[in-house]
Amino acid sequence: MFTCDQIVSQGLMDGYDIGRSYIQARLEVARLMNHVEDVPEHLQEKYKVALKRHKIEAVKMLGIMQMHCPSTLTTAKTRQATRIVLKRQEYIVKNIQQSRALGEDCVILEKMILTKMAKINTHRMKISHPDHTDIIINVPWIKDLHEVFVKVMEKGIQVNFKKYELIVSQYEDPGGIFIILHGIAWVQKEIVKDSSGEKKTSLITVDYLSSGSVIGEYTFLTGKPRHKAIGCYTDLMGLFIKSQFLYEIMGGRPSVNRPFLFKLEEKMWRVVALRIALRLLMAEPTWLPWSQSQIMMRLVDSVLVDGSDTDKTFGEWVADYEIV
Repeated sequence: MFTCDQIVSQGLMDGYDIGRSYIQARLEVARLMNHVEDVPEHLQEKYKVALKRHKIEAVKMLGIMQMHCPSTLTTAKTRQATRIVLKRQEYIVKNIQQSRALGEDCVILEKMILTKMAKINTHRMKISHPDHTDIIINVPWIKDLHEVFVKVMEKGIQVNFKKYELIVSQYEDPGGIFIILHGIAWVQKEIVKDSSGEKKTSLITVDYLSSGSVIGEYTFLTGKPRHKAIGCYTDLMGLFIKSQFLYEIMGGRPSVNRPFLFKLEEKMWRVVALRIALRLLMAEPTWLPWSQSQIMMRLVDSVLVDGSDTDKTFGEWVADYEIV
């Protein structure tokens, strides 16, 4: 029985890796399609729609896998995250090697990294899936802020939604932030098509969210309503943190005009900024040779720039912090 479980778990982890690679490939092809000139526009649009549909379907399947086999998927995600970290270390070592700063030590370090990478690919590991506390404490803007975590656990409200129930309507302020603890949510956008002089409204699914996903950060920070609706694809459990409670932690409403940002607000802005930066850079032709994971590795070292600081130009910020 144990051997059978191992085989099934390994198959699921391999399936997860294939699924993630499939999604990544769809993203990369979609990026390239935006810069292909010799394909008719209507065909380009057709291909893009198909790519998005296939990618979203794969995201949904991985979400279902995570819900039904949480431990196996946690192991697969951990293995993938470890690979990303090791690849980043390899990238840093190669840069140092090019500058000839460490000499032969770089070769030794590179061999150590490659050995660890090979071990990760062949080693059978088993990691227990995170409980609700683990999910909350690993939210990027809560992580490493123990006081905030304690307050969120104390004041957060556990909410339960039924399948097909709406969580947040499009153009609505949710009044706080949701952290998905269990289940899958769909993200839909209302589009208006003008066909033969008659406007028709329809909803299209643009993404799926699973446990660990956070809803409402951008709206909380900017005060602008969501541009997409979110509802339940399955029964869903989440933690709702009221905006008023977060205001109390921050000492007021979020504002980029304050001379000092509370640590929680700064971390939340960084999370949002990284998403926006990734989306912008992915669309830039000059970044086409870089994959999504490679761009994210570079963004990890980025810093939040205070736009009100007029003493420095953008070029000076780039020079000081090596912002890419």
